[in-house]
Amino acid sequence: MHLFQYLVVSNVLSCVFTAIAFYVGVKSSVKVRGSKKKTYRSLLKLERSLSENCCDCPCDWPRLWGCGPLADFSEEDLSGSIPNNIGWATDLRELDLCCNGLTGSIPSEIGKLTLLESLDLCCNEIDGSIPSEIGFLTLLTYLGLNENTLTSSIPTEIGNLSLMKVIDLYRADQIFGLLPTEIGLLTNLGRLGFDENIMSGQLPTELGLLTHVSRLDPYDNAFSGSIPSEIGLLTRLTFLDLAINQLSGAVPSTLAMLTDLEGLWLQDNSLTGNIPAVLCSSPWLEFIFIDCSEISCDGCCLDGSEVDEDEDASKCT
Repeated sequence: MHLFQYLVVSNVLSCVFTAIAFYVGVKSSVKVRGSKKKTYRSLLKLERSLSENCCDCPCDWPRLWGCGPLADFSEEDLSGSIPNNIGWATDLRELDLCCNGLTGSIPSEIGKLTLLESLDLCCNEIDGSIPSEIGFLTLLTYLGLNENTLTSSIPTEIGNLSLMKVIDLYRADQIFGLLPTEIGLLTNLGRLGFDENIMSGQLPTELGLLTHVSRLDPYDNAFSGSIPSEIGLLTRLTFLDLAINQLSGAVPSTLAMLTDLEGLWLQDNSLTGNIPAVLCSSPWLEFIFIDCSEISCDGCCLDGSEVDEDEDASKCT
């Protein structure tokens, strides 16, 4: 108890205590595959990064990377779970733990890292849900949770991340439920990838508010209903992949407004109607994949039913 009181009044000792506590937390919950030397190096790396981030440490002492509130532990063969006391590193601006063997869930304490601008947890074996506390990270511009084993819906609190530019949720395995309408609040978003999950319901009309998006990939989910006509407002779109869903109804004529489109995938749905002729005359368009038996096209489209068998699919006639 005396130690705690002393730490409160001493910023220096508080920093030391924080670094040691985080080191112990990491050591108990994250093990490193490989030699003892590599284990020491990786844990020292994490300890030093966190000590940099909880104190104003000088830049003239030895480090394994540059100064600043950056924790980069990508491809370090880390295993185990992310420690709950990660919330102590409140000065972190970037946290990269991608391409390791991390398991367990994302701790809710991650919401305490309110200065975080980039969070990359991709290519691990993280499961469980996306914590709603992620909505506290209002400075976040990049969120990478792709290629994990998450079993979660997307929390509505994601709408708080108004500075977000890139969200990667593709191949997160079991992301389910609706795409929340709050996604329309992320008006700075440039890329939204959530393909190869099990999301369902209708695509929200609020997608039309994402006027900076250049790539939109709801591919290979279970979305149903019609394609929102508001997608035609996304005039910066270069790639739109709606293939392998349960979409129905007519192809909206507003797709004609997507004059920067380079690729469009609509196959393996139950869509009908016509591909706007103006898309075929676009100088940027490379291909459109559709179900030729369901959708009319003036000859610029490729039969999506042949894609898996032959990359050079025949044109619709």
